[in-house]
Amino acid sequence: SSGINAEYGRRKYRHLTSVPIPFSILWFMGCLPDIHKKRDRAPHKSMAMFIEEYVTEKNSDILMIPIFLTNLVVCMDLGIIAKLLTDRTNFPKRETFHRTFSSVAGVRIFGEYGILSDVGTDLWQAKRRTMDPAFHKSFLKTCMSGMNTVSENLVTELSAKEAGRTFDITQDLNKSALEAVSICGFAWNNDMIEKFGDDAIKMANVVFSMIAMVFKESTTFNLPWQRRSEKETLRKTVNPMRDVMRVHLQKRLQETDSAVDILSYIMRSNQCSDSLNLEDLVDEYLVFLVAGMETTAITMAMTIFYLTTNPRIYAKVQEEIDAVFEGKTEL
Repeated sequence: SSGINAEYGRRKYRHLTSVPIPFSILWFMGCLPDIHKKRDRAPHKSMAMFIEEYVTEKNSDILMIPIFLTNLVVCMDLGIIAKLLTDRTNFPKRETFHRTFSSVAGVRIFGEYGILSDVGTDLWQAKRRTMDPAFHKSFLKTCMSGMNTVSENLVTELSAKEAGRTFDITQDLNKSALEAVSICGFAWNNDMIEKFGDDAIKMANVVFSMIAMVFKESTTFNLPWQRRSEKETLRKTVNPMRDVMRVHLQKRLQETDSAVDILSYIMRSNQCSDSLNLEDLVDEYLVFLVAGMETTAITMAMTIFYLTTNPRIYAKVQEEIDAVFEGKTEL
């Protein structure tokens, strides 16, 4: 099962009977003692492996690890996860955490009312309900033609590499991720990809690196003499791409028969409130472009890595694909 990390103060989940943490040494040390014992016996294993072994042995869906005065709870119980994500009364989002995404170093990133920066207000709920159909299976099926094209392009690029030679696949995956998100999500044509693709990839990398800096250097980052060059790079990469998105949005808003894609759902979500304007649309555009590229590239990278380093699993996956699709080259 897939896990989720939910970080929140003790006072916010102490009353939950579903979290079995008694007032004992475990309250302060959590599962660390048991995990460290495992690590001493097998130092070559990763922390993720120890956590998986622990929850399997204890038949538990919850793992607690203390980090100073806050607990990191790794939860794999879907009921509890749903409770944490949907109960805004008992488990409100941390405003300081989410507001970090709205702007960085004076550069507007995801905006005040963006799907990532809003702390879960009624407006956020309304926008999310409007966007939800974009994640349904019926809509995703309509993207398969574009995804097949992207996959074919990636295979062509990789097949052209010299056999036996080590190379950095990052650039190829970033390009494929951009094509997947821009074609399926925003109806970018080849001219737009060719003209703005490299800038979009650079922007995504800069945004994520800057957000990481904000968290790592929370006490010093906003000082005017700190990270000057990085802040200037952020301005030079984000602002021009916001201009591109703004122009594209204005064109789409004028069209009477526009494509049904993620961007069309984003535009509908902006009708949830009269207080939202074109810049709020740009915020959501940037969120889905940046976040979509990052998650797509990472997913492809990890899939390729694990399949190529585990020949037995690779053969099993290939066998299953051949059995299910019976020689088809496209999904």
